[in-house]
Amino acid sequence: MNEDLIRTVIIDDEDHCRTTLSEMVKKYCPNLVNVGTASSVETGISIIESIKPELVFLDIHLEDGDGFEILQKISYKNFEIIFTTAHEEFALKAIEFSALHYLLKPISKKALVSAIERFGKSRNKEIQEEKINLLQESLLKSPDKIILPTNEGFQIIQLEAVVYCEASDKYAIFHMKDGTSNVISKSLNDVERTLQDLTFVRIHHSYMINLKYIKGYDKGKGGYVSLTNGKQLEISFRRKQLFIDKLKQFVTHF
Repeated sequence: MNEDLIRTVIIDDEDHCRTTLSEMVKKYCPNLVNVGTASSVETGISIIESIKPELVFLDIHLEDGDGFEILQKISYKNFEIIFTTAHEEFALKAIEFSALHYLLKPISKKALVSAIERFGKSRNKEIQEEKINLLQESLLKSPDKIILPTNEGFQIIQLEAVVYCEASDKYAIFHMKDGTSNVISKSLNDVERTLQDLTFVRIHHSYMINLKYIKGYDKGKGGYVSLTNGKQLEISFRRKQLFIDKLKQFVTHF
């Protein structure tokens, strides 16, 4: 087999989904070679352990459990994962925290090709097991860490240490409690989608803050928020009520 080809396994409990994805991979992804398929947790574990693929398309819901059970039980973990699912649900949030990829069914050519391009840029066997471990942690409890994709690879940070996030063109800057910053290759819109259910709130098209680091709030048309690091950030008028509502949920008020 050509060493440049990426050994790929498809795990899905629906025959037509496995067939359709296999055909799309063959037609649109010439660098992938489908070396096997499986339809259950049991057969999925078996094929991964025996074939040792580099990429696995993994359905979240399987006939005898879910794809996460496979990740908990396998010993071989040196592969990238692209989850496939028909549902936008809680699990997708955990997947994003872990910097793993997913495709929503029905899978389009554009989405598939885009996912494979991202996969090609982020292949890193050293960090793959860490991503799987973080995914499992995020599924069991509210996540306390997040893996951030950068131009150089990935960084793993504690969410507790993030003071605020700032938009920078197509990128986002994470400003940390210790005064350092991390530029990630995702937009602030992507960051908002991932963090908005936690202690973070978007206050402006350029800023998303961690409510844990609010020092004060100055009223005005939109107002300004003061953070414990000395930074003062503007709150846009249209986001003011959202900010106030979420702040009331987070702190005791009179």
